[in-house]
Amino acid sequence: MYLTNYVLSELVKYVMEDTNYSIEQAMEKMYNSPLLNVLQDEEGELYVQSPAYLYELMNTICEGF
Repeated sequence: MYLTNYVLSELVKYVMEDTNYSIEQAMEKMYNSPLLNVLQDEEGELYVQSPAYLYELMNTICEGF
């Protein structure tokens, strides 16, 4: 759970930096993204990847998230 929360907080920071969104807008974007469900799946262990890698993955999957 700790790693998932850490990754999510870092992803929110990346969204804020890239889009100039407020923290509320960035959090809404992250929590509504398809990546959230995948991140929370403990069997997939995606949460152990670096936040930078996951942000690039999110941008690729969501086509310009």
